[in-house]
Amino acid sequence: DYGGTADIGNDGDGVAVTSSAWGNTVGTGNIIAYNGAFSAPNGIRVDGAEAIYNKIRQNSLFSNYGKGIELYSGGNAALNYPVISFADYNLTTANTTLAGTAEPLSSVEIFLTESTPDTTGFGEGKTYVGNVSADAAGNWTAVLPGLNSGRATATATLNNNTSPFAQNVVIDTAAPSVANITSSKTNGAYTTGEVIPITVAMSEIVN
Repeated sequence: DYGGTADIGNDGDGVAVTSSAWGNTVGTGNIIAYNGAFSAPNGIRVDGAEAIYNKIRQNSLFSNYGKGIELYSGGNAALNYPVISFADYNLTTANTTLAGTAEPLSSVEIFLTESTPDTTGFGEGKTYVGNVSADAAGNWTAVLPGLNSGRATATATLNNNTSPFAQNVVIDTAAPSVANITSSKTNGAYTTGEVIPITVAMSEIVN
């Protein structure tokens, strides 16, 4: 339905961009939910080598039968989804740092998934929370406020082609802990002023 709260039974793709359809924008702010069946399962389907330059921005996708966004037969230049390496919540700053890789110079849009994420592990992106640009090497980092639970996913857009959703990553809210302490010095007695190198390994990367 219009409000995105009820399943009214669409057995096809929610949005289908096919054949030579190009240069379209899906978004912003659409609710694309409760769509699909076995033969047409997706929230958004981009299908065909000439179905390119189709930008998908800041929509809410959830509860579709298959993936939220899927590219077929070279649709959207078969742009690969980004990778989220980690998503860590900082208890002190109340910010979450997310980092990963994507196509160089692409725009990465970050989402929270639905509470029960897609069974494939890729999306769907229900709540848009921010965007960042990948650098020339394809690396990206985003610092966003208040994401203290759930799972994150993302899309990449390059030359107006948008990718499928990234593989979901659980937002880590646990404080880092000391995993190991080692030293190149052996146990023994040392005098005042001697340097004893100590290496402290944490359970995760600490910025």
